[in-house]
Amino acid sequence: MTQNRSRVASQPYGEGDIVVTAVANHYAIGRVKGDGITQEPIGSQQDLADALARACELVGASHRVFLSAQTGTRLIAPVDCETIRSPK
Repeated sequence: MTQNRSRVASQPYGEGDIVVTAVANHYAIGRVKGDGITQEPIGSQQDLADALARACELVGASHRVFLSAQTGTRLIAPVDCETIRSPK
């Protein structure tokens, strides 16, 4: 991890990473801000596969994508964007 990426000890993600979160009937996509906790909204998708694909398009090589089961939960899983990007 580079020193310019802030990370909160209780969170697996840091500044610049993208989190896809299940919210009601859609999936919110947000980029983690400098405090390592809050997120800047990027958009949302109705379908999880579409949300993950969009997040993987936006993330860039030096950051990661995470999936959160719901808002306010600590159940966070890393997403393998190479698998998402691979043709089926």
